[in-house]
Amino acid sequence: MRFTTLCFPLLAFLAWAATGCQSVRTCVERPFPGLRTNLVQTSTGGGRLRLLIVHGMSTHTQGYSSNFVETIAKKLKLNCVSSQLVSLTNSAGETNGFLATSDYQASTNRLRAYELTWSPVTWAEKTNQFALDSQLDRKRGHLNKQLKSDLLNDGFGDAVLYLSTGFKPKMQEPVTNAILRILADGFTIHDQFIIITHSLGSKLTFDSFNSVARSLANSSKSEAQAITNLAAQTTYMIMLANQIPLLRLGETNAAPGLIINGNKQIKQFLDMRQQGL
Repeated sequence: MRFTTLCFPLLAFLAWAATGCQSVRTCVERPFPGLRTNLVQTSTGGGRLRLLIVHGMSTHTQGYSSNFVETIAKKLKLNCVSSQLVSLTNSAGETNGFLATSDYQASTNRLRAYELTWSPVTWAEKTNQFALDSQLDRKRGHLNKQLKSDLLNDGFGDAVLYLSTGFKPKMQEPVTNAILRILADGFTIHDQFIIITHSLGSKLTFDSFNSVARSLANSSKSEAQAITNLAAQTTYMIMLANQIPLLRLGETNAAPGLIINGNKQIKQFLDMRQQGL
């Protein structure tokens, strides 16, 4: 399995955060050969290449990854053949996320993309907490207002909520729900799974995977093996603007070590991969 972390300069990040645009300058720690090899490998065995895309902090709406996925499909010469959207709900039946599934195909080459939108789970909390603060927006300068409302309140608000022991399980719930749905989506040993996360979504995804694994370990052996096999079939974990070391500071109050060897959530995921298939 390969970990890829993409980063960009601080000024570019501030511009992206304030305007909603993505920086085109990225640096990759290791060469990334692309997904064509993975697509061919899965096609040879009659399998399917699968992508899970998880957004980071700040409010996102369904379809946020559509341009990204369509660009990948175009590069791989695949055509969209179907798509569906499922609402994710909590135990009270309230919507706390969405899982969109899109299928692309050309001959025996097949790609299934899952787009997880978890931001509905924090929207109401942030809206209520910053209701008074938002009334002052008309008195702020344009750039100051954007940074305050978009980056600090909407963006960093998610990261702060995730560090709350009481709210963290609520944020993990739509992610664990999505993982369980993906587990039940007919994986075969010829499929490959690629996870693409952004900022807070990286830690949220790792934590949720491990949470599902712990939960299924207490159920039937077949269900426990399913999550282990899914981890084993994960060939890439691509983390954009990764925040795992930063968020570890809030959990341990200690400087993080190496990203793989020093983070127990990632180590647990890697150990799970070793037990799969």
